Amino acid sequence: MRILQVVVAFHPLATFGGPMVNVDQISRRCSQRGHEVTILTMNLLSPSQRFHTHNLVDLQDGRRILYLRCRSLGTYGTSLSLEIFPFLVRHGDSFDVVHIHGYRNFLALTVSLFCRVRHIPYVLQGHGTIPPMLERVCLKRVFDRLIGYSILRNAEAIIATSQREAQQVACARRNAHQIVVIPNGIAVEEYETLPSKGKFRSGYGLNSYPLILFLGRIHMVKGLDVLLMAFQCLKCSIPDARLAIVGPDDGDLERIQVLAKELGLGESVVFTGPLLGQDKLAAYVDADVYALSSLSENFGYTALEAIMCGTPVVATETSGCSEYLDTRCSVPYGDIVALEERLRWLLTSREDAGMLVEQAKRKIRQELSWDSVAQKVLEVYLQASENRSSPAGRV
Repeated sequence: MRILQVVVAFHPLATFGGPMVNVDQISRRCSQRGHEVTILTMNLLSPSQRFHTHNLVDLQDGRRILYLRCRSLGTYGTSLSLEIFPFLVRHGDSFDVVHIHGYRNFLALTVSLFCRVRHIPYVLQGHGTIPPMLERVCLKRVFDRLIGYSILRNAEAIIATSQREAQQVACARRNAHQIVVIPNGIAVEEYETLPSKGKFRSGYGLNSYPLILFLGRIHMVKGLDVLLMAFQCLKCSIPDARLAIVGPDDGDLERIQVLAKELGLGESVVFTGPLLGQDKLAAYVDADVYALSSLSENFGYTALEAIMCGTPVVATETSGCSEYLDTRCSVPYGDIVALEERLRWLLTSREDAGMLVEQAKRKIRQELSWDSVAQKVLEVYLQASENRSSPAGRV
């Protein structure tokens, strides 16, 4: 089967998070199973930075990546590339199925319209972008009414990574005919050998202080203002506690830094910028608790990474990963009191916290290996590709 994966940004970009990981892992395993996989993406390093590369890169594992040279207007969703049109004209009809990652962006719009005209089945995975939330909500609703609902309606399948996201997609899509829940996987083998304890702490002067960690994009949706206020309350009972905020700025760093100062947290909060590879794992290993206080997470990959590193997690009920956590580790979004209480409990009840971590690890190993996830996605592809030659599929 010839598969086209479409994503706004891909390697070497390191800050795009879940969609990039998903494309990498799924496409790798599809290629290993003998399928021809092409990844269509843009040459983005960040919403405002591009890198220079040959357009077509052949990877040793059999995959091909086509980097479209693009012009960015400040966000991933508004990045444009005219090179997509000759690519689709020359090669678009050669694919049996197309997997579009994202929703309100130039690539998703252009490729979905081409697929519809040429009767090529496509699968869409929004990665949490389908519900109109936070920024430019009115513009998102206008887009949905003009063309977005049509993109959703004409997809052969829409993949949601959690039951919560499936409910959100069903509400947005209205006349949904097929929503499939397939969680993101996690490469459990990568957590078998972890960095030694103390590396992250020594690098940032955190010593033996009780340490809470957040790792991810610094964006409004992450609820870091709520986390800071809960942390301020926590310091009344654990005054030597520290909070490390790890990740790239995605538009909210300055506001969060100002808020930390206004709350009098001073040196108790450390901003490290993004960490990758072993440095990222070292942060998870050294943390006493990982906190995910997001308004919404279609999955919440970082919380599961923390668990695989042996770190207990507290996450909002609006995060997809809460389906894999004990109910005692979930709190309502925006509930500062509940978040502070859960953080304090996990910091002071180490035996209970360790038991919950082992319980979650077993569930992750059983249900979230990338091999099993990739097999489920392939089954969706096969079902979608059958519709290409079916009269019923050519509406």
